[in-house]
Amino acid sequence: MATIFSLGISVDRTSSKAISYAVWAPGLSRAHVTLARGIHFSSMGHSAPRLVTDQDGVEKLQKRLELLPEEAIYLIERGSLLCWKEADLGLGSTLDPSSVSGSPMSVQQAFAEMIGKEDLTLEKFQVRLRFSVTSQS
Repeated sequence: MATIFSLGISVDRTSSKAISYAVWAPGLSRAHVTLARGIHFSSMGHSAPRLVTDQDGVEKLQKRLELLPEEAIYLIERGSLLCWKEADLGLGSTLDPSSVSGSPMSVQQAFAEMIGKEDLTLEKFQVRLRFSVTSQS
């Protein structure tokens, strides 16, 4: 990880080889991980069966990796996850990072979108984060 100093502010930058990609689905209150990189997914996320429509218009059940709001916020804060809002993409739940023209959510946007979903409050997020970090150490 390289550290960049600018205007007296230190920012840790994660290698692009370790960055994962996701799409936040407000209706589901979940982030669908489209590209999972790094070690976090051994202890985060869950597999969820969802109906998807293929190119021929046929609906089928497909399992996909999804993150709870607190997991997504944590990874976005760490700089390990770039997450776009589903409605901003106009693509539904698919994401090809090379073809996306918009910017991913900032940490502030992620908090605004995800806190309040699934009864997640800022206080609960802080408690869950503290528990998660101390129990994995």
